Amino acid sequence: MINLGTLEEIKDLREVWSHEAHDFTPWLAKNISILGDEVGIDISIEETESSVGDFNVDIFATDADTGKKIIIENQLEETDHDHLGKLITYASGKSADLVIWLVRKARPEHRAAIEWLNNHTDEGVGFILCEIKVFRIGNSEPAPKFEIIEQPNNWVKEMKKPSGTNKRTVLPKIKDMLEWGVVKGGDILAAKGSDEEAALLQNGHVSVNDEEMSMQDWLRRVTGWKSVETYKFAIHKETGKTLSQIRKEYMDENMEWLYDTTSKEISFDEFHNSLKRMSETALLLQRFQDKKEAIAYLMNETGLPVEECTSAYDIYMKMFDYK
Repeated sequence: MINLGTLEEIKDLREVWSHEAHDFTPWLAKNISILGDEVGIDISIEETESSVGDFNVDIFATDADTGKKIIIENQLEETDHDHLGKLITYASGKSADLVIWLVRKARPEHRAAIEWLNNHTDEGVGFILCEIKVFRIGNSEPAPKFEIIEQPNNWVKEMKKPSGTNKRTVLPKIKDMLEWGVVKGGDILAAKGSDEEAALLQNGHVSVNDEEMSMQDWLRRVTGWKSVETYKFAIHKETGKTLSQIRKEYMDENMEWLYDTTSKEISFDEFHNSLKRMSETALLLQRFQDKKEAIAYLMNETGLPVEECTSAYDIYMKMFDYK
């Protein structure tokens, strides 16, 4: 019989990071992909303790795909009015598109404040409130997790919308491309405009001289820039195409059926493939323990509001007769 441990939450975050600026912020800057995976964007660090007048925002970053500005404020305690005020000051000073507030615990009044800001500010600006959780099993190393408490309904779409256009697309990341099979672990990537190469790993990172790092960190090291549009500057050596081109080609070929409403006729094969994909989605949704978890998954993957995801869930369940 397998011996299983008990998952224990570390309530006092200062057992792990004793100081916000000296311990937590540097750790987060080096492990920003953990937060990026949770919020669904490729975050590129521009600067820590970045100046805003007489104050400093903990982390100033950008979306690696679009270049849109992100500020991150850390608080290893409960939310308070002081930090809420700082968020608004920093957002204004940095002309931020996305504001992320990481806290130990979100008080109800501050959760309501973030919800109000998302409902009453410009649709191009979003506020995300996240609680920081840390767990361990027995004597294992602490394992961090970010839990989103508040976020705007369509923030993913707005963050991915190129400036000056009305196009709204949630862009898949390298892990999705690996799952699709359009790239694979061991493939060689070249940095655009350079002879530097790296081996793609199965977890989405790259290996350079046996050193593992994110693609963003590798490209920043090669170019010397603070931020690089990862998918436009990483070239898949075998095909000679950028990751952005490979991603677009796959999406155009395999996902157009989700968006194209102009075609009046489809072939039987097209209908069969669409039905198959819908069936696969329904089976995936069925695996969640309850409806609420499944809807939360749809919201995270699509960026659509809860009402639309709830309707979509109900339709899938009725179509494929899942209870």
